[in-house]
Amino acid sequence: MEPAGGLEPSTYGLRNRCSTTELRRPHSRQFRAYRTRSRTDAGRVTAVRQRGRAGGLLVYLVYVVPMFRLTVSTLDDDLVPPLQPALERAGLQVVRYLPAEGAQPDPAAAPDVLVLDWRRTVPVAKPAEALAWPEATRLAVLHAIDVEQLKPTLEIDDFLLAPVHEAELLARVELILWRHGRALARHALEASELIVDTSNYQVFESGHAISLTFKEFELLRFLMTHNQQVFTRETLLNRVWGYNYYGGSRTVDVHIRRLRSKLESGGQRYIETVRNVGYRFAFPLR
Repeated sequence: MEPAGGLEPSTYGLRNRCSTTELRRPHSRQFRAYRTRSRTDAGRVTAVRQRGRAGGLLVYLVYVVPMFRLTVSTLDDDLVPPLQPALERAGLQVVRYLPAEGAQPDPAAAPDVLVLDWRRTVPVAKPAEALAWPEATRLAVLHAIDVEQLKPTLEIDDFLLAPVHEAELLARVELILWRHGRALARHALEASELIVDTSNYQVFESGHAISLTFKEFELLRFLMTHNQQVFTRETLLNRVWGYNYYGGSRTVDVHIRRLRSKLESGGQRYIETVRNVGYRFAFPLR
């Protein structure tokens, strides 16, 4: 079963695209513990939807929208699987990219962090992924014997020595994001008079509570965590609505208009339109 709206399944018991978990009662202790653990993990927001009964049990879908995307560019099958669970628990969406000669990565699928597997060989020039995704921070994985081949022209932000350990990789990813003004485990986003509580799914502007739909909240959260970075409509569809969403870019415009009507009634202009490009969150976070 594919997640509705392109959301990724929660990592708690729902990985490998298995999208349901069965709980006896919605107000049971088991349900509350499950929901709380998912909602507070790395400040992510969980969507819980009742799907009816199956064998006398209430069936729920629990989905998580990851805060950041980490893409691993590798030809080998041994790099991603051991690292994926820990990265997902930290709030990262992990995607594997298979580099191929002559292939051009999709600019709309640009990640926040790009992990380049250079264990086989260190390139002499910037790879196609780095050229297609120039805004992504880059982390290379290589063997100690190849470190001397790293050149400034490769423009990587950091590197790891193989074999890769999940704790070290996560620490370096967090450090890279922090250097670029982002954070994995931030539970409150604040800019000017706007406060977004990602743990409790609440938004306040000038001290007043603002009611947002789930997608409006996710769109706002994504723009704020990537503040002052411009995104095309296609990229926002990809990152907020997901690969499985077949709506057009008009969907983004409608949600931006609704956010503006709810957040900017006091005259603040939180979301800017970049003509012929897309949108960005205009204020730096406090």
